Amino acid sequence: QPDCSPCPPGCSCPGLDSSCTVNCSRAGLQLAPGLMELPSNTTVLDLSYNGIVSLDENLLDNLTSLEKLYLQGNNISILYKEIFAGRRYLSEIDISNNQISTLEDGIFADLFNLSKINLSFNEF
Repeated sequence: QPDCSPCPPGCSCPGLDSSCTVNCSRAGLQLAPGLMELPSNTTVLDLSYNGIVSLDENLLDNLTSLEKLYLQGNNISILYKEIFAGRRYLSEIDISNNQISTLEDGIFADLFNLSKINLSFNEF
């Protein structure tokens, strides 16, 4: 079993093979976990259906193997361009059902493996 610590409060962090899933869905979070609260071998980060309004631009900096990011059903109004920088393994992003009104040019430029993205039900 991989070491899936630290695990953010209110979340579960099951491990499989060498990777970790961080499941914070419906955990009642008002803030996204901090950079130091996430296991570095996280491949799936689920922050869906919380009350998160913003994400730190360096939130994913340590998560070099991140493949799936679920942010749907929050109150996020802005995504900083830097948030996805260098996340070349990220293949699936769901940021539907938020309050995002604009996306910066080039925000997805580094996402060479992106195959699925859901931006529906935002303020575009």
